[in-house]
Amino acid sequence: MDQAGKHVADAVLGIDTLWGGDVMCASGTGRFIADSWFSDEPLPATYTHPAAARLRAAGGVTGKDSTAVADYLREMGAEIVRCLDAINVEARRVGGLRGAYLEGLNTSLTTMWALAMEVTGKGNRVPYEESVKASTGRPPEPSDPTAK
Repeated sequence: MDQAGKHVADAVLGIDTLWGGDVMCASGTGRFIADSWFSDEPLPATYTHPAAARLRAAGGVTGKDSTAVADYLREMGAEIVRCLDAINVEARRVGGLRGAYLEGLNTSLTTMWALAMEVTGKGNRVPYEESVKASTGRPPEPSDPTAK
C-alpha cells in the first residue's frame, strides 16, 4: 500500500470508528462507511488502538459513553486530521481522475468529521447543504419524480 493508501485507510477507518462502525463485523450490520478489510496490510492504528475498541463498543459519537469518545479523540483525533490533510495534499499532487476522486472522498470524510465534532459539542453546526454537497457533489434540490 502506498502512502496515500495508508492515509485513506487511517482516515476512513478513523471516521468509521467515530461513528461506531466496525470494518471487521462479519455480518456487515456493524459497519458504517467502511465495507470490509481485504488488504494483506495490517489494520491501521485508527482501528486497532484500544480506545477505538471501546468507542465501537459504546456505539460511537452517538452512543452514551462520552468518556470513550473523549479518549478516542485524544488518542487518535490528531492522526485522523493529519490523514485528512495528507489526502488533500496527495489529491493536488496527482491531479487527474485519481486526484478528483481523492478530493471528493476527502470532502465527504471531512464533513463526517465535522458532523462528529458537532455531535460531541466540539464543533460548529454543519449546514444541511454542506452535507448534501459532500455526498452528492451538488447542492440540495427539490425532487422531481415526473421523469421517472
